[in-house]
Amino acid sequence: MTPTFDELRPKLFAIAYRMLGSVVEAEDAVQETWLRAQRVHWETVQHPPAFLRKMLIRLCLDALKSARVHRETYYGEWLPEPLPTPDPAEQAEALSIALLLLMERLSAEERAVFVLRELYDYDYAEIADLLEKSQPACRKIFSRARARLNVPESPVLSLDSPEHHRQTFYQFMAALQVGDPAGVLALLAPDVTSFSDGAGVVPAAIRPIVGAEAVSRFFLGLTHKLPADYNAEVHSFHGREGVLFRNASGQVVDVVLIEVVDGKIQRIYSILAPDKLRHLNRSMESTS
Repeated sequence: MTPTFDELRPKLFAIAYRMLGSVVEAEDAVQETWLRAQRVHWETVQHPPAFLRKMLIRLCLDALKSARVHRETYYGEWLPEPLPTPDPAEQAEALSIALLLLMERLSAEERAVFVLRELYDYDYAEIADLLEKSQPACRKIFSRARARLNVPESPVLSLDSPEHHRQTFYQFMAALQVGDPAGVLALLAPDVTSFSDGAGVVPAAIRPIVGAEAVSRFFLGLTHKLPADYNAEVHSFHGREGVLFRNASGQVVDVVLIEVVDGKIQRIYSILAPDKLRHLNRSMESTS
């Protein structure tokens, strides 16, 4: 029995998000795939899921080329939109923000081949068919992508286990809440880096903040200045715990995520750009 489009939608979205690094752009690509699918004579299609994947990937390639121009002129730090992963299966398959940012180094074709080969284990015959290229060409593109990323055998980037992440995350939140500088510093790697994305729309650090002392002061200061009517909630993003902040109106205004390596917080991401939080407000309104 051939699966329906709605049954395939989650898998198509997962591919699109990994290729584009944007929830909104991935949703747009899947929706455009659905619209184009309405004009297809399906009786002539031998394998509808593969046909839809190919259609989606071509749309993602076009979107990547235009997105690259936008991101090159982006105000401040560009970060991927925070991806909720409440389901255990989604958590296991989630990509870290660090890897998504590394993938920004790749061309559109390099990213497509890397996603399909490294993350979905497609063979080169399948990739060649999807991209309408030869198998040797796809092998060369994949090799070039790996070299540009300098990724080891696994693309996990040596992040600590979910259990270690969870423990460190709650210790970090507790130390910030009570205003404990020594407790915060003890959890930060010496070269920890904090990135903030406000898209030039809301206040945010334009450049990365580097070093344990600077990052500690920054977050302790922010915590002290938080409005009393802000509410912090723990949710799963990218397969790990993160915290989102709501204002008095209940709108999500910030998502803070950490990445832990060797027991220390190596990277912190603050996503404040309203456009990148709209999908969270929309999905949480629909479930309330």
